[in-house]
Amino acid sequence: MASADGGALPLSPRGRRRQHRHRRRAGRFIANIVAALLIPIGLAILAPAADAGGERIVSVSSQASGVREILRLNGPRGIDRFRDALRRGELQRAEELARNAFDQARGRKARAGAFTRLCVVHRLQDRLKEARAECDTAVRLTPHDWRAYLNRAALAIEQGDFTIARTDLRRADRLSRGEPVVAANRRILAARRKAERIRARTERKVANRE
Repeated sequence: MASADGGALPLSPRGRRRQHRHRRRAGRFIANIVAALLIPIGLAILAPAADAGGERIVSVSSQASGVREILRLNGPRGIDRFRDALRRGELQRAEELARNAFDQARGRKARAGAFTRLCVVHRLQDRLKEARAECDTAVRLTPHDWRAYLNRAALAIEQGDFTIARTDLRRADRLSRGEPVVAANRRILAARRKAERIRARTERKVANRE
């Protein structure tokens, strides 16, 4: 409502209280969104673990979201070089090492590991279309390997494709029989979905008030 000279009429005490409530509620919504999205930032490489096939695996957290992935690398030198390149942010070097691993891969399992490494590097380079294709290929090559589903879920979470992420994390959880890294990513997915619901609800409330 406007006054005769075109300016806004002053709010009544009741109107001011209503406006204050709306602002306070909107502030709480925004605070909830921020809290839900506060996920650890930085590249965290966890200690390699022994794998049944004589290989070693390493868990990697994305710089952008903290979502963890599992990389399968053949031999300690392969682990150290790839891990160090990621830690230093030398993505071009990491991609070179991943492509070398791909060229040397023999067998479905080794090829799946090479595709996984390429997927991780390309995701960190924001080459998401390539990363998705590589993660899909790793799943096709090793459909009974929980790590392949975990890695694709990590990418899906960052892309906001929560349905695929939830399905893949369920498969990873079932195949891994309760690996902690799967549970960690499921918690991150739940936080992201909650934040998205809060954001959408806040936008609707703001639009309705306007």
